Amino acid sequence: MNYRDWVSRAVSFTAELNKLPGEITVTCQTAPSLTEHEVAKLRERWNRHLPAELVRLWTDGSSHLDCHYVWTPPPAELPELHKIFEYNNYIYGGPRFIPAAEVDPERIDTSEFDGDILDGAPEDAEKTKVLWGRAIIVLHIANGDCLGLDPEAPGCDPDDPPVVYLVHDAASSAQIAPGFTDFLNQWERLSYIGPESWLLDYWLDPDAGRISADRYMTKELRRLLCPR
Repeated sequence: MNYRDWVSRAVSFTAELNKLPGEITVTCQTAPSLTEHEVAKLRERWNRHLPAELVRLWTDGSSHLDCHYVWTPPPAELPELHKIFEYNNYIYGGPRFIPAAEVDPERIDTSEFDGDILDGAPEDAEKTKVLWGRAIIVLHIANGDCLGLDPEAPGCDPDDPPVVYLVHDAASSAQIAPGFTDFLNQWERLSYIGPESWLLDYWLDPDAGRISADRYMTKELRRLLCPR
């Protein structure tokens, strides 16, 4: 995967959204990529596997990509938005990854998870606890949810590990992509929507554990977010 091009496209896409009608707020910031020396210093902090594709994002793309948009369409275009997201009068998204130096190399201690996060069927509660405990958190969502990488998932490629959506207040955490590169490619096609679950889940096949731009109204979403 060409991370330099992926980051460049993400930045260009987000910046162009300033040309949308209605109300639009855009953040578009990138930090320089990491040097080999900086990566070596980071590795000194890690006592578990650091996925190669995550390192490549930092070294070939950006050590901190922070692109975000919030868009409220004009009244005339709200019906088109409601065809995709029935209950949303505005939408948001963008790749806003945690800075490389701030990604926590330590496992999360799940021994004291409270009743809210484990509220559900016993098997779902245990799955949520396991996923939180294994995950490398790469993106924080404002409500307390997170995206993480799961390099210890059975049968996975630990260098291109599954992406998991980690729910902070329910036992419903789950895989949403079989690999980090697959997630990035699909998310780009989806205009980086969310990744809050109430937006992204329209494209999620829960049985396959994968978001797919082929599942739902991707063309309509991209048409709405086309600068004009």
